[in-house]
This record gives sequence, structure tokens and C-alpha cells, in this order.
Amino acid sequence: ETANFVADAMKDWAIEKGFQRLCVLPSSTHEMIIVPADEKDFNIDELSKMVKEVNDTQVRPQERLTDRAYLFKVAERKVS
Repeated sequence: ETANFVADAMKDWAIEKGFQRLCVLPSSTHEMIIVPADEKDFNIDELSKMVKEVNDTQVRPQERLTDRAYLFKVAERKVS
């Protein structure tokens, strides 16, 4: 249920702001960062490298979620 709530909230926010795609950066078990991903120069691989680097240097192992960024396609409510 929590995942559905978060997906619905992200979709509502993105539609309100006019975004088609969002990038989800899982910061830790305590937070995640969501940024628009509609720009032409958007690079999911670079953001995934950033997530891994931050995890390796700033986040305790037990608080890590994953070492990559995710793309949320708003219309489909799909994460890849």
C-alpha cells in the first residue's frame, strides 16, 4: 500500500508540474530525491553513478536501498 501511495503522489505532483518522467534517487532508508527527467541531456547512467558514489562514501550499509537511479514514467506509473 505504501508503494502505491508514493507512486500516486509522484504521479499527481508530476502532472501538476507538467512533467512526463521523473528520476528517483534512493538516498537511504530515510529519504529519496525526485527530480524531473524530461530534459534532453538527462542521463540515468550518470545519476546512477552519483547514487553509488554517495552510498559508498556517505550512507551506512544498513541504510542503503540500492546503487542506482530509477526512471518513473508518469503516464504509465511505471518504474524502470
